[in-house]
Amino acid sequence: VTLNLTNTPQLFTPSGAGTLFVNSGELDFTDTSNTFLHVGESSTYDGAGNWTQPSGRPTISGASSINLSVLSGSNATATFTPNASNTNTGSVAAAGSLASLSLSTITDAIADVATHRATNGATQSRLGFADELLTVNQANLEAANSRITDVDVAAESTQMARYNILVQSGTAMLSQANQSAQAALRLIS
Repeated sequence: VTLNLTNTPQLFTPSGAGTLFVNSGELDFTDTSNTFLHVGESSTYDGAGNWTQPSGRPTISGASSINLSVLSGSNATATFTPNASNTNTGSVAAAGSLASLSLSTITDAIADVATHRATNGATQSRLGFADELLTVNQANLEAANSRITDVDVAAESTQMARYNILVQSGTAMLSQANQSAQAALRLIS
């Protein structure tokens, strides 16, 4: 859950254990005195109503829901990250009622969801094209490697035939040379 906080308290109800981390601004636990978090600090919730604060600040006990607002300035943001065993993150509501919720807020939220879906779809499409391109490149590289290997085999086969011919020619010349010497010896004898 991402909390965008103003001076108006918001009631936060986590559904299980997790950690509340302040991303920007200063966060105030309005239900208690002297309980606040600066940017970069966090509070751990055990899932049983107990909030552990940074050193020197009191622990909050028996608070399954907590009112949060900005300690100083105009706004603050925080993120609640559930523990591995907690599959739900909880809910945020204004401390008053939801009667102030307008149709434009809902329309804006639906537009945001549509925008995120479109962005996600475009990214997924790009990944699909990249996957296809890599598959084609892999097939092309395998084909090129096969052609190179085939050329090497052909070249070596040609070289072997050449050497065989040279060996056979040399053997024939040597045989003829031996016969000439024997003919000369026969003439002398």
